[in-house]
Amino acid sequence: MIWQIIPNPGNFENSRDRTSAFKVRSLFFLVVCILSASVASAADSLPYIKKANALQLADHPLWKKLLHFHGGRSLILDKDFFLSDRGQVDPRAELEATIEAYFSQEHTIKRESGDKNIVCIFPARYAWLNEKLGLPGYKCDKEVCPALSDWSRLEQSESVSVVYVSGYLGNPASSFGHVLLNLKLKDSEELLGLFDTSVTYGATVPINENMVLYVLKGLFGGYYASFSDKFFYAHDQVYSNREFRDMWEYTLDLTDFEKKMLVYHIAELLTKRFRYYFLSANCAQRMAVLLDIFIEEEVYNLYYPIYVPEELFHRLQHIDTKRRGNNEPGLIKNIKYIPSAQRYLYYETERLDSEERKVYRNVTNSRDEDFNPLLNNLDVESRINVLNALLAYQYYKLMASDAEDADQRLKEFKNKILLERLRLPAKKDDPVTIPEIPSPRDVSPPSSFNVGLVLEQGRDPISTVGVTVFRKESVGLNALEYNELVALDLTLGTSFDSENVFVDTFDFLKIRDFKTFYIKEANENPVSWKVRAGTDRYNFDNGAAYDYVLDGGIGLVRKTSDVGIIFGFMNASLHSLDPQYRAGPSAGFVVGKDALKLQFDYGLEFDLEDFGYIETAQAKLQYQINRQNAVQISLEKADRERLTLNYIFYW
Repeated sequence: MIWQIIPNPGNFENSRDRTSAFKVRSLFFLVVCILSASVASAADSLPYIKKANALQLADHPLWKKLLHFHGGRSLILDKDFFLSDRGQVDPRAELEATIEAYFSQEHTIKRESGDKNIVCIFPARYAWLNEKLGLPGYKCDKEVCPALSDWSRLEQSESVSVVYVSGYLGNPASSFGHVLLNLKLKDSEELLGLFDTSVTYGATVPINENMVLYVLKGLFGGYYASFSDKFFYAHDQVYSNREFRDMWEYTLDLTDFEKKMLVYHIAELLTKRFRYYFLSANCAQRMAVLLDIFIEEEVYNLYYPIYVPEELFHRLQHIDTKRRGNNEPGLIKNIKYIPSAQRYLYYETERLDSEERKVYRNVTNSRDEDFNPLLNNLDVESRINVLNALLAYQYYKLMASDAEDADQRLKEFKNKILLERLRLPAKKDDPVTIPEIPSPRDVSPPSSFNVGLVLEQGRDPISTVGVTVFRKESVGLNALEYNELVALDLTLGTSFDSENVFVDTFDFLKIRDFKTFYIKEANENPVSWKVRAGTDRYNFDNGAAYDYVLDGGIGLVRKTSDVGIIFGFMNASLHSLDPQYRAGPSAGFVVGKDALKLQFDYGLEFDLEDFGYIETAQAKLQYQINRQNAVQISLEKADRERLTLNYIFYW
């Protein structure tokens, strides 16, 4: 018997020997208990592992998606996301380790804080395994997982929404927009959604990172990135109040199980590191992958070489349209437009008549906080209108301010305005009417393919074919309000009498940032700017040559109506062909809306070496057949006269 190998205390001659024997026996019992528990755990888990293998769960697409497998390994870099030493490369080993962990003694894990139950740490995994295997005694409620329950707020949660944040040209990584995922509470609308849990994905970038290094590391995977969560008001503060970005919230119609699994998996992923790539493995791609796990249709294909936020929303819209076409409930419940604080204030002040606007501007421009004399000449109705606008302005300034001392002064001034407003009669709420900008579902997809014909004076006609990775032109159907953002735009050409194919034009980047909205009273910068980096092919009598161009300019833009703007710029450019250094003024306009838009530019281009100059002009007219198809005519006059006809297909 096993007991015979344990020394008998009676055989020892003194108490010290008896004490030593007691310690040996106690240690032995402890080892036996641990081994017995381990054997029992293995024995308990074995039938479920066999069942999982029989069902081939390790090869199930959902299991691999939960582990974020791609190309034979997980994209998650943190080892504590895996329960098996081989979990990063072997989904079967991770599956078996996950099942074994469930049957371990109290299936707990060492953690500094939060839930220690393994079910609470990997809730999506175990919820799915319970559906497939029927795990005995499975529970993932507030009693078992209090921290998870408090964070997820599933009982108070009503729905899940995906938020598109418009592009911000002040930051290269934000130029194409951003994506948030909100866990909406039942009373969300009453609180403007500000206390919904909002999940984002972004790179961890050192403070004051060099811009060149930032771009290079962002393009080539030099940063880690992870999911994180905040209340939505924290994102609203940055995007709406400081960067003046509009947002569109897409509320999704998910089943309770889909919603629970999505929330559970987000909890698993928080703080886990991925490799970040600006053009592919970015916020939009990660959110698309996340939704793709639990939405039946394909939301994301891992083989997209470049992925921008609009791609995700066009895909969601496609799934929604297809479902409704099959007489099934759609994927999108509703779309809510959330204008920026700047846009809201702009239209709040637009409601003032000329006399009210004059008083409003005098108060905001005056350093004297005794503003009552300025209001005395107004009737009660006008005083109310001005005070309401002043309150909106002070709120706008407070939200955009970083300095604590400025905050205090603004708060005191706002309180004085509020007290003055409370002295006047109540007025029925009259909501500000803000014209809605088209949401991503109503605009053209971001990429394009085009075929065309080029007629150039004194040259044979050229047929062209082109592809653009990101195309949002001033004359296109988009939400940029006459701004322009074009990236990686390549056009190939061939002459009718030749089989040679050549690069006709290539734009690495082309941006026009038109400041059509800015608050004068807040001393906001009204300067617009533009930049282009690319190359153009020129035909000469002795052959063709390429002009590599870096062009930029600053200027002012004025919105003349809801369907047009005028602008003036001072430009400077570097060229590889003579004259290499050029500068000069230009002016123009963009007019039209939705289906038909016309852009015209006229300028003078001075040679900074011999001081000669040429006139430049370009007219571009685009007719939008529908969201995905357009016809464009462009006429250019500078070093050459050139007419281009293009059919554009957006995808």
